[in-house]
Amino acid sequence: MDLGAVTIRPVNIEIAIDAKSRAIRLSDRIRFGRWRRRTRLARSAYAVLDDVAAYLRKHPDIVQVEIQGHTDARGRAAQKLRLSQQRAEVVKQYLVKKGIDAKRLRVKGFGGTRPVASNRTRAGRARNSRIEFHILGERGRSGASGAGAGGGGVGAGAGGAAKGTTKGGANAATK
Repeated sequence: MDLGAVTIRPVNIEIAIDAKSRAIRLSDRIRFGRWRRRTRLARSAYAVLDDVAAYLRKHPDIVQVEIQGHTDARGRAAQKLRLSQQRAEVVKQYLVKKGIDAKRLRVKGFGGTRPVASNRTRAGRARNSRIEFHILGERGRSGASGAGAGGGGVGAGAGGAAKGTTKGGANAATK
């Protein structure tokens, strides 16, 4: 069973499984709106999530994925926790609409508790505000788990990806 990266249609993003953390790493971010639209997917997110859905359809042996929502640490912790949970739910709803069985998807919001960068800069806060996908269960693989915080998933780029990674098209860099 090869769960390496594949390049899938329109945006040609890179999808790879981190061998250690079992994070699904993407070369592009899932973006959300601003202000009142903070829990709505930005248009650019649709193509990225379409590719994630295609990847999950191609790999039915991935039986459980946790969609983790993260935010920066500015503001009230309770609000950030709620926002991260809502964003993870929105991503799940989109994937379900695209044909992924809801039973395969679990959501968890972490707010600003698991930063991957400094919250002192705009760029750092942007990296901390992210969605990550972690494999919790695979058919035919013993001991698969969603090993916690890690720097994997969306928004952290594709560095450290599993062997066998196929790089995507023109815009494969993390924004």
